Amino acid sequence: MRLIAHRGASGTHPENTMAAFRAAWDAGVRAIEFDVQRAKDGALVVVHDNELKRTSGDSRAVRELTLAELQGLDAGGWFDARFRGERIPTLEELADAAPADCELQLEIKQAEPPYAGIERAVKAFLDARPAVKARTVVSSFHHDTLRALRELDSAVRIGLLPGRMPLEPAFALAAELGAESIHVNLERLSADWTARARAAGVKLLAYTILTEEHVRRAAELGADGVFSNFPHFKVPA
Repeated sequence: MRLIAHRGASGTHPENTMAAFRAAWDAGVRAIEFDVQRAKDGALVVVHDNELKRTSGDSRAVRELTLAELQGLDAGGWFDARFRGERIPTLEELADAAPADCELQLEIKQAEPPYAGIERAVKAFLDARPAVKARTVVSSFHHDTLRALRELDSAVRIGLLPGRMPLEPAFALAAELGAESIHVNLERLSADWTARARAAGVKLLAYTILTEEHVRRAAELGADGVFSNFPHFKVPA
């Protein structure tokens, strides 16, 4: 079983910041998960919420601000005063800083209305960086986004977030997309999901792991990996 740092070391650092990602790498983790949205001027930025109030104290949406405006916000002080001044990273900054052996679990976050063309922007970013593309898995809860990405690129690695989709439709969609993994909420993880994943040759990853007990439960149910806010957790080999 492998551990993927969910938004970096987000249990102890402000999520989706370079401080959180550096902490995960320092802990020895070589797989990180993060969220990507698009700024007003088209820049791909690493941030989870569509609106910035929770993590930056600004009531506006990501899409309303340029990259310069977004990076003028404090993305760390909300978590702890010692992280005051942390910025929203760009996808480029994160990819450039990541160790060469680090897998990147890139989740495309959509908004309402959707970010038209974000799939093409992500593809262009990855195509310009073949080594990064080779170790990047793109996921999304927005299945039309994944379909659009697959239509654009037959080679990109895809992970399916099925949400509340029932088991069989989820695996049918995974097959349609050529997904290499399905990322399921720990609450939904069961022997049925594991058996179906084994039969399909698809990896099953569980989220979000917040306690050592969660690790044990995921392992007992046969998950291939877990997304955890705490990269120091030990997982079975």
